[in-house]
Amino acid sequence: LIALAALAATASFAQSSVTISGLVDAGYQANKYQGVSVSGIDQNGAGTTQFNLRGTEDLGGGLKANFRMENDFSVVNNNANQGVVSAYSSTAASNNAGVNSKFGNGELRVGLSGNFGVVNFGAINNGGLDFQATVAPVQGTSFAGGYGVITGADPSMSVVRWSNSAQYTTPTFSGFNASYIKANKQTNANTANANFYDAIGRYNILGADELTVRYNNGPLAAIAVFQQTDATGIGSGTKKKMNSLGANYTFGAVKVSAGYQTNKADDNSMDRKAFTLGGFYTMGATTLFAQYGENKENAAASAYNGQKTKMSAVGVDYALSKMTKLYARYEDVKDNAGILTMASLNGNDASRNRTRTALGVQYKF
Repeated sequence: LIALAALAATASFAQSSVTISGLVDAGYQANKYQGVSVSGIDQNGAGTTQFNLRGTEDLGGGLKANFRMENDFSVVNNNANQGVVSAYSSTAASNNAGVNSKFGNGELRVGLSGNFGVVNFGAINNGGLDFQATVAPVQGTSFAGGYGVITGADPSMSVVRWSNSAQYTTPTFSGFNASYIKANKQTNANTANANFYDAIGRYNILGADELTVRYNNGPLAAIAVFQQTDATGIGSGTKKKMNSLGANYTFGAVKVSAGYQTNKADDNSMDRKAFTLGGFYTMGATTLFAQYGENKENAAASAYNGQKTKMSAVGVDYALSKMTKLYARYEDVKDNAGILTMASLNGNDASRNRTRTALGVQYKF
């Protein structure tokens, strides 16, 4: 009986697995904004520092259970991991990209996959994040990617996932698949116990609907994302719609990318149109890139009506191995349209200009 029990336990373990992966990124950065210049050691120059727990279990008949727990953390500020939330983040409840003292503050999901596709529940990365990775595949949402400056992953230009979400993704047919995310709105902000911050009905959380269609086959990758967020009844919130279309194409050592995005509020306080263009060239261990984008505010009710925010960026990566690289980045932003949302990065001088330079090392595991 003992031998049979041990054999059964071994068989069960063989059908499931938990893996650990991640990224650590830090180096020197020099920023000029808010009328001053600052420099020092900072992180996330070419990617978000994090570690991930992923698990899968084969349930038989093609059915699998899966989960992911992403944990973003600070590699340069020990206090940020001990209760001090950095200016780049928000609470775990809203699961924005950035550094947070709470465990599990990135993508959190659990679900089932099979011949029917994939169903997930949790705080799930949205299709807007996939759009960003498609139009800026070398740097993603990190330094010099244009994220939150020219294009965003949701209408707020600062969120890459919504809490309390459900997602369905179809199987892939000839390179095509589609996914739909639903996040329910919660408008009850009154609670006697702050520990129930993210519980159903306890706190003001906007609702969201998103449809994403992807194509990835050979040298071409393309994506279309249609989003609506609903914050009506939550303070002075309104409904917003963001539509994104992007693609990249690889031929030999060259990759080119392009993206177009519209972002409009129902109360006409925002009506933006943005585009971004990128070029990438790989020669051996070295990858060069350049990125340019513009975002124009067209809302008559906006103080920035008719103004444009422009961003240009260049960079280079040098691969020391499959896991480790050195990188350099330079970014110049002229935020005349008032697009930037993070107070820590806004230029509050009259020109709202900002420059950032980064030299660092990144290790993936």
